[in-house]
Formats: sequence, C-alpha cells, structure tokens
Amino acid sequence: MIKTKSKLLLSLMFLTTLLMAEPVGDDSDGDGVIDFVDGCLKTPKGYVVDKDGCERYFIIHANFKNNSFEVTDALEADIKTFVAFLKNRPQLRVNIIGHSSRTPVSGDAYNLRLSKSRADTFKKEIVKRGISSDRIETEGRGFHEPMYSNDTQEGRDKNRRLEIEFLYENF
Repeated sequence: MIKTKSKLLLSLMFLTTLLMAEPVGDDSDGDGVIDFVDGCLKTPKGYVVDKDGCERYFIIHANFKNNSFEVTDALEADIKTFVAFLKNRPQLRVNIIGHSSRTPVSGDAYNLRLSKSRADTFKKEIVKRGISSDRIETEGRGFHEPMYSNDTQEGRDKNRRLEIEFLYENF
C-alpha cells in the first residue's frame, strides 16, 4: 500500500513539474510560440498570433487627422511594410477595419462612413502597390470600439486607427 501511494505521489509530482515547466526550444520570430510547434515561422514583430503562432490581426495607429481619411506620411511606412508582408503570403486575405474617435458633436452615421473611408483609402494604397483587391475586404466600425478614452485628445488620436484582421479561408 505504501509503495503504491509513493508511486502515485511521484507520478503526480512529475506531472505537476511537466505542466509548470517553461516551454523548451527556440522562438526565432519572438511571437511566444516555440519553433517546434510554430505553424507560421517568421511572424513580423507586433502581430498578434494564435496558439499555433499564426498571425490573426495587426493594429495600425494611423493617427488620421480629425474628420480626415487622407494618408499621412507616417502611414506610408506602414503601407510599404504591409504590402511586403502580403506579397510574401499570396494566399492570405485580409479585412481592414477602420475606426474613428468620438467627440461631443460627432454623429454615429458620419463616423461609420468616415471609418469605412479610412479602410477604403488604405485598401486603395495597397492595391496601387500590386496587391489584388480580391484579397481585401473593408469595413467601418465608427467610434463603437474605442481602445482608449475619448475624453482626452490623446485618446481620440489613438482611437482613429486601422485594424487588419487576417482571414485564412484559402489555406
């Protein structure tokens, strides 16, 4: 009986040690998933990944000017980087989601149109650089999903953003 309890206790201790251990192995792309189980090696920095190490979405803090959907100089670098990313993944489809900030005078319908225009503008810039428009969907969500408080100018600036969701239907 004592021998059986000792074996059971040792087995439980071994299992607990395994469960609490840090994963062993290299994570060459730094996405938090070790290379041995990473289904998408070479994930660019800043991309949110799933349990398999594959990109799910990316947020671009585009800092559009208030009431504007014009591409800024700062956004040009993001466009260039994202086009290169898409060219390396020819089967990947994306959904570009535009967001806006809320001010005391901003209306819902206006902000939905504005956020959609921001997504459409980003899409046009990507298409101009050689990515097929069939791979890109767009939508606008207005001010309904803020990441920051709209009570401050800094928060409103950060809420005027694009989120890029990766669609893996064609894999």
